[in-house]
Amino acid sequence: ISDASVRSGSHRFSLAGSIRDYLEEHAAFDLTVKGLLALNEIRDYYPVDEELGLEMEGSVDSDVRITGRIDQLENIQLRGTVSTTEVAVQSPDLMLPLRDLNGRIRFTGDSFETDEITFFFGASDYLIAGRVERFMAIMEEAGSVDPARFTGRFHSSFFDSDEFMDFEDVPEEPEPFDAWLPNLEGSIDVDIERLLFFTLEATDISGTIQMTPTSIFSERAVLSMYQGEMEGAFRWDIFAPDHTGVTFNGELRNMRVEELFADFEIGNLSEHVRADFSASTQFYAEFDEYMEMNMAEVKADGDFGMEEARIVDHPVQESLAQLFRSDELKDLSLDHWTATYLIEDGVLTLTDFNLTSRDIGLNLSGTQHLITEALDYRAEVVLP
Repeated sequence: ISDASVRSGSHRFSLAGSIRDYLEEHAAFDLTVKGLLALNEIRDYYPVDEELGLEMEGSVDSDVRITGRIDQLENIQLRGTVSTTEVAVQSPDLMLPLRDLNGRIRFTGDSFETDEITFFFGASDYLIAGRVERFMAIMEEAGSVDPARFTGRFHSSFFDSDEFMDFEDVPEEPEPFDAWLPNLEGSIDVDIERLLFFTLEATDISGTIQMTPTSIFSERAVLSMYQGEMEGAFRWDIFAPDHTGVTFNGELRNMRVEELFADFEIGNLSEHVRADFSASTQFYAEFDEYMEMNMAEVKADGDFGMEEARIVDHPVQESLAQLFRSDELKDLSLDHWTATYLIEDGVLTLTDFNLTSRDIGLNLSGTQHLITEALDYRAEVVLP
């Protein structure tokens, strides 16, 4: 095939190369495909907007050489580039609108790489760069061939994870979830300037996420939240499609409680409450196909507490101050509040729950069964 080409509107397409044994099941091909696809003109050939509700803008430009055999598509070799310019896609089948997709992918045999692909998906912006080796292996069953391998980086100025969750359309009956990961391994460096997660806002997120065909994990990730800092490691393991496990070890340091109250507009507590909150935890749990936690398998331990907490001039305080004729109740300080906990065999054990405020003290310890909800606590109170 020598210089077969066609042009229609802004579209252009050309094909050159050869196909050996083209009537056989083992036909081998060596083809060079060049083309420009104007996405906004596709509706001139088929009413994708009316039939599919699909709206597209931008263009896709390709110059790729393809070699391989029909009976061995998993070994196809690609060499060349595919680039996109100002691509935008909106469809009822697409969770969020895609816009401003720009970038170039370079194919080098069984691998491809990109210096930078940028786009918006919903309100979030994405920048992706990296390399994928043995990319055709992604479509194979894990364990049947060596997994594809990737390395790269991800950056976002604003990432709204809540856009991927439908908080309104929640089914009355839970639907089973089959846990699955592609035949892929590797790592990606993540840098997110601002993140929304279940309406919580975090900033300056960084870390390295690693992946295998049966797990996703990070050995260290950090973020800032309400003037505090969180650092930790997590792991998600797939033991079977209906059996997964989550591990998290982390620490939250010096989060300002009043910032949290202000963000969620919890009454006017941010005007009256001041405190530093810190916590640490080591947590492990297993889940079924409905993502329900097996409480008997939960294991956790850690501690939490506040320093220099203060509640000033809250309306409840003022009412109590008038009732008991004590102005001291208008300004309550919490000198120290700490506690440690352990969850094992379905039982929560709380120890050294110490709370001191000036000359008042409280110590609480005991257990609570997380399945039967049986309580067994002991409290000691020190009064002036």
